[in-house]
Amino acid sequence: MDVHPPRLSLFQAAWGKKIRRSTPPPSRISASFKSLLLTIRLGMTRRNALFAHEQYRSLYKLLIQECYRWKDIEVFDCASLVVEYMQETPLSLPLLQSASFGTSRTPIVHPRLDVIFVQNAPQLRSLSLTSMKLPEGGLPYYHLTHFTASNLFRSDLLDILRRAPNLRSCVLVETGGSLTNTVNPPLPKVVLKHLEFLTARNCPGLEELFEGIASVPALRDFRCTAGTAQHPSLGSIKNLLHRSQCKLETLQIGTVCVCNEGLLRS
Repeated sequence: MDVHPPRLSLFQAAWGKKIRRSTPPPSRISASFKSLLLTIRLGMTRRNALFAHEQYRSLYKLLIQECYRWKDIEVFDCASLVVEYMQETPLSLPLLQSASFGTSRTPIVHPRLDVIFVQNAPQLRSLSLTSMKLPEGGLPYYHLTHFTASNLFRSDLLDILRRAPNLRSCVLVETGGSLTNTVNPPLPKVVLKHLEFLTARNCPGLEELFEGIASVPALRDFRCTAGTAQHPSLGSIKNLLHRSQCKLETLQIGTVCVCNEGLLRS
Protein backbone atom coordinates (compact mmCIF):
# COMPACT_ATOMS: atom_id res chain seq x y z
CA MET A 1 0.00 0.00 0.00
CA ASP A 2 1.44 3.37 -0.98
CA VAL A 3 1.23 5.67 2.03
CA HIS A 4 2.54 8.82 0.39
CA PRO A 5 -0.49 10.14 -1.56
CA PRO A 6 -2.71 10.27 1.59
CA ARG A 7 -0.03 12.16 3.48
CA LEU A 8 0.45 14.59 0.66
CA SER A 9 -3.28 15.32 0.44
CA LEU A 10 -3.47 15.92 4.22
CA PHE A 11 -0.44 18.13 3.97
CA GLN A 12 -2.03 20.19 1.23
CA ALA A 13 -5.38 20.35 2.99
CA ALA A 14 -3.73 21.79 6.07
CA TRP A 15 -1.79 24.49 4.27
CA GLY A 16 -4.04 25.22 1.30
CA LYS A 17 -3.03 27.42 -1.61
CA LYS A 18 0.33 28.36 -0.19
CA ILE A 19 1.51 24.76 -0.51
CA ARG A 20 -0.03 24.24 -3.93
CA ARG A 21 1.85 27.22 -5.31
CA SER A 22 5.20 26.01 -4.01
CA THR A 23 4.89 22.22 -4.05
CA PRO A 24 8.29 20.65 -4.83
CA PRO A 25 8.59 17.70 -7.19
CA PRO A 26 7.05 14.44 -5.90
CA SER A 27 10.45 12.79 -5.65
CA ARG A 28 11.66 15.49 -3.24
CA ILE A 29 8.48 15.26 -1.17
CA SER A 30 8.84 11.49 -0.91
CA ALA A 31 12.49 11.79 0.16
CA SER A 32 11.60 14.41 2.77
CA PHE A 33 8.88 12.27 4.29
CA LYS A 34 11.16 9.25 4.47
CA SER A 35 13.75 11.23 6.43
CA LEU A 36 11.29 12.33 9.14
CA LEU A 37 11.01 10.44 12.42
CA LEU A 38 7.53 9.33 13.44
CA THR A 39 5.74 9.71 16.75
CA ILE A 40 2.72 7.39 16.89
CA ARG A 41 -0.19 7.59 19.34
CA LEU A 42 -3.04 5.12 19.07
CA GLY A 43 -6.08 4.89 21.31
CA MET A 44 -9.44 3.22 21.06
CA THR A 45 -12.39 5.62 20.95
CA ARG A 46 -15.06 3.07 20.05
CA ARG A 47 -15.73 -0.12 21.99
CA ASN A 48 -17.07 -2.25 19.15
CA ALA A 49 -14.60 -5.12 18.89
CA LEU A 50 -15.31 -5.86 15.23
CA PHE A 51 -14.81 -2.21 14.32
CA ALA A 52 -11.58 -2.12 16.32
CA HIS A 53 -10.11 -5.19 14.68
CA GLU A 54 -10.94 -4.08 11.15
CA GLN A 55 -9.82 -0.48 11.56
CA TYR A 56 -6.71 -1.00 13.65
CA ARG A 57 -5.43 -3.88 11.55
CA SER A 58 -5.66 -1.71 8.43
CA LEU A 59 -4.00 1.19 10.22
CA TYR A 60 -1.28 -1.03 11.62
CA LYS A 61 -0.48 -2.46 8.20
CA LEU A 62 -0.04 1.10 7.00
CA LEU A 63 2.21 2.05 9.92
CA ILE A 64 4.54 -0.95 9.77
CA GLN A 65 5.60 0.10 6.30
CA GLU A 66 7.27 3.02 8.04
CA CYS A 67 8.52 1.19 11.16
CA TYR A 68 12.13 1.88 10.23
CA ARG A 69 11.58 5.54 11.23
CA TRP A 70 9.43 5.17 14.35
CA LYS A 71 10.86 7.29 17.16
CA ASP A 72 8.13 7.11 19.82
CA ILE A 73 5.04 4.94 20.05
CA GLU A 74 2.20 5.15 22.56
CA VAL A 75 -0.65 2.65 22.38
CA PHE A 76 -3.51 2.57 24.87
CA ASP A 77 -6.74 0.53 25.10
CA CYS A 78 -6.09 -1.04 21.70
CA ALA A 79 -2.68 -2.29 22.88
CA SER A 80 -3.73 -5.96 22.98
CA LEU A 81 -4.78 -5.71 19.32
CA VAL A 82 -1.54 -4.03 18.27
CA VAL A 83 0.52 -6.57 20.21
CA GLU A 84 -1.36 -9.35 18.40
CA TYR A 85 -0.42 -7.79 15.06
CA MET A 86 3.21 -7.43 16.14
CA GLN A 87 3.43 -11.14 16.82
CA GLU A 88 2.34 -11.81 13.26
CA THR A 89 5.02 -9.58 11.72
CA PRO A 90 8.29 -9.09 13.66
CA LEU A 91 9.54 -5.55 13.21
CA SER A 92 12.92 -3.95 12.88
CA LEU A 93 12.89 -0.69 14.85
CA PRO A 94 16.36 0.84 14.53
CA LEU A 95 15.37 4.37 15.63
CA LEU A 96 12.73 3.71 18.29
CA GLN A 97 13.60 5.49 21.55
CA SER A 98 10.48 5.25 23.72
CA ALA A 99 7.44 2.97 23.83
CA SER A 100 4.30 2.90 25.95
CA PHE A 101 1.71 0.11 25.90
CA GLY A 102 -1.30 -0.26 28.13
CA THR A 103 -4.91 -1.05 28.72
CA SER A 104 -7.36 0.66 31.05
CA ARG A 105 -8.62 -2.70 32.31
CA THR A 106 -6.94 -4.68 35.06
CA PRO A 107 -7.08 -8.31 33.90
CA ILE A 108 -6.34 -11.33 36.09
CA VAL A 109 -3.82 -12.45 33.48
CA HIS A 110 -1.89 -9.58 31.95
CA PRO A 111 -1.34 -9.67 28.18
CA ARG A 112 2.29 -9.97 27.12
CA LEU A 113 4.20 -7.58 24.90
CA ASP A 114 6.24 -9.64 22.48
CA VAL A 115 9.84 -9.68 23.68
CA ILE A 116 10.99 -9.46 20.05
CA PHE A 117 9.67 -5.91 20.01
CA VAL A 118 12.12 -4.87 22.73
CA GLN A 119 15.03 -6.87 21.36
CA ASN A 120 14.59 -5.46 17.84
CA ALA A 121 14.71 -1.87 19.07
CA PRO A 122 18.40 -1.34 19.96
CA GLN A 123 17.90 2.40 20.66
CA LEU A 124 14.91 1.87 22.98
CA ARG A 125 15.66 3.65 26.24
CA SER A 126 12.24 4.22 27.81
CA LEU A 127 9.50 1.60 28.22
CA SER A 128 6.13 2.03 29.92
CA LEU A 129 3.68 -0.82 30.58
CA THR A 130 0.17 -0.54 32.04
CA SER A 131 -1.57 -3.83 32.86
CA MET A 132 0.81 -5.56 30.46
CA LYS A 133 4.03 -7.46 30.94
CA LEU A 134 6.98 -8.95 29.10
CA PRO A 135 7.45 -12.70 28.68
CA GLU A 136 9.37 -14.30 31.53
CA GLY A 137 13.01 -15.21 31.03
CA GLY A 138 14.90 -14.40 27.88
CA LEU A 139 17.82 -12.13 27.11
CA PRO A 140 18.65 -9.05 29.22
CA TYR A 141 17.46 -5.63 28.10
CA TYR A 142 20.76 -3.82 28.46
CA HIS A 143 19.57 -0.81 26.45
CA LEU A 144 16.64 0.13 28.75
CA THR A 145 17.41 3.01 31.12
CA HIS A 146 13.91 4.23 32.08
CA PHE A 147 10.99 2.02 33.06
CA THR A 148 7.43 2.83 34.17
CA ALA A 149 5.04 0.12 35.36
CA SER A 150 1.37 0.43 36.30
CA ASN A 151 -0.91 -2.32 37.61
CA LEU A 152 1.67 -5.10 37.51
CA PHE A 153 2.29 -7.86 40.02
CA ARG A 154 5.43 -8.28 42.09
CA SER A 155 6.74 -11.33 40.20
CA ASP A 156 6.32 -9.62 36.81
CA LEU A 157 8.11 -6.52 38.04
CA LEU A 158 11.03 -8.42 39.51
CA ASP A 159 11.46 -10.37 36.28
CA ILE A 160 11.68 -7.16 34.25
CA LEU A 161 13.98 -5.46 36.76
CA ARG A 162 16.23 -8.50 36.79
CA ARG A 163 16.66 -8.31 33.01
CA ALA A 164 17.16 -4.53 32.84
CA PRO A 165 20.43 -4.07 34.74
CA ASN A 166 21.16 -0.60 33.36
CA LEU A 167 18.00 1.14 34.55
CA ARG A 168 18.62 4.64 35.87
CA SER A 169 15.04 5.56 36.76
CA CYS A 170 11.94 3.55 37.63
CA VAL A 171 8.36 4.70 38.29
CA LEU A 172 5.87 2.28 39.85
CA VAL A 173 2.15 3.07 39.95
CA GLU A 174 -0.45 0.92 41.72
CA THR A 175 1.68 -2.20 41.66
CA GLY A 176 0.42 -5.17 43.65
CA GLY A 177 1.86 -8.10 45.54
CA SER A 178 1.98 -11.70 44.40
CA LEU A 179 -0.69 -12.89 41.98
CA THR A 180 -1.28 -16.09 43.97
CA ASN A 181 -0.17 -17.63 47.24
CA THR A 182 1.88 -20.25 45.40
CA VAL A 183 5.49 -20.23 46.53
CA ASN A 184 7.81 -20.49 43.55
CA PRO A 185 11.44 -21.62 43.85
CA PRO A 186 13.25 -18.52 45.09
CA LEU A 187 15.22 -16.60 42.50
CA PRO A 188 18.31 -14.54 43.28
CA LYS A 189 17.42 -11.11 44.56
CA VAL A 190 17.71 -8.23 42.14
CA VAL A 191 20.64 -5.82 42.30
CA LEU A 192 19.78 -2.52 40.61
CA LYS A 193 23.34 -1.36 40.25
CA HIS A 194 22.70 1.83 38.25
CA LEU A 195 19.25 2.91 39.47
CA GLU A 196 19.33 6.51 40.72
CA PHE A 197 15.65 7.50 40.81
CA LEU A 198 12.85 5.38 42.25
CA THR A 199 9.27 6.67 42.49
CA ALA A 200 6.31 4.70 43.84
CA ARG A 201 2.70 5.89 43.84
CA ASN A 202 -0.11 3.97 45.54
CA CYS A 203 1.72 0.64 45.55
CA PRO A 204 0.25 -1.75 48.14
CA GLY A 205 2.75 -4.43 47.10
CA LEU A 206 5.85 -2.26 47.54
CA GLU A 207 6.97 -3.82 50.80
CA GLU A 208 6.76 -7.28 49.23
CA LEU A 209 8.68 -5.99 46.20
CA PHE A 210 11.48 -4.70 48.42
CA GLU A 211 11.98 -8.24 49.73
CA GLY A 212 13.03 -9.29 46.22
CA ILE A 213 15.59 -6.47 45.83
CA ALA A 214 19.05 -7.04 47.26
CA SER A 215 20.36 -3.51 46.90
CA VAL A 216 20.18 -0.22 45.00
CA PRO A 217 23.69 1.15 45.57
CA ALA A 218 23.41 4.19 43.24
CA LEU A 219 20.01 5.35 44.56
CA ARG A 220 19.91 9.05 45.36
CA ASP A 221 16.24 9.97 44.98
CA PHE A 222 13.43 7.87 46.46
CA ARG A 223 9.82 9.12 46.54
CA CYS A 224 6.87 7.16 47.88
CA THR A 225 3.36 8.62 47.95
CA ALA A 226 0.23 6.66 48.82
CA GLY A 227 -2.83 6.46 50.97
CA THR A 228 -2.34 5.53 54.61
CA ALA A 229 -3.14 1.85 54.08
CA GLN A 230 -0.83 1.54 51.06
CA HIS A 231 2.42 2.85 52.52
CA PRO A 232 5.21 0.35 53.09
CA SER A 233 6.52 0.26 56.62
CA LEU A 234 9.33 2.63 57.49
CA GLY A 235 11.28 -0.41 58.59
CA SER A 236 11.16 -1.98 55.13
CA ILE A 237 12.34 1.27 53.54
CA LYS A 238 15.16 1.67 56.04
CA ASN A 239 16.24 -1.97 55.55
CA LEU A 240 16.43 -1.51 51.77
CA LEU A 241 18.47 1.67 52.14
CA HIS A 242 20.73 0.01 54.70
CA ARG A 243 21.35 -2.97 52.40
CA SER A 244 22.07 -0.58 49.54
CA GLN A 245 24.53 1.64 51.40
CA CYS A 246 23.54 4.37 48.95
CA LYS A 247 24.22 8.10 49.22
CA LEU A 248 20.59 9.15 49.27
CA GLU A 249 19.99 12.85 48.61
CA THR A 250 16.18 13.02 48.57
CA LEU A 251 13.68 10.91 50.50
CA GLN A 252 9.98 11.65 50.16
CA ILE A 253 7.35 9.69 52.07
CA GLY A 254 3.81 10.92 51.61
CA THR A 255 3.88 14.70 51.40
CA VAL A 256 7.05 14.99 53.48
CA CYS A 257 10.27 15.48 51.53
CA VAL A 258 13.53 15.16 53.46
CA CYS A 259 16.83 16.15 51.88
CA ASN A 260 19.08 15.05 54.71
CA GLU A 261 20.83 11.70 54.66
CA GLY A 262 21.46 12.00 58.39
CA LEU A 263 17.84 10.95 58.95
CA LEU A 264 18.66 7.53 57.58
CA ARG A 265 21.24 6.92 60.31
CA SER A 266 18.72 7.29 63.12
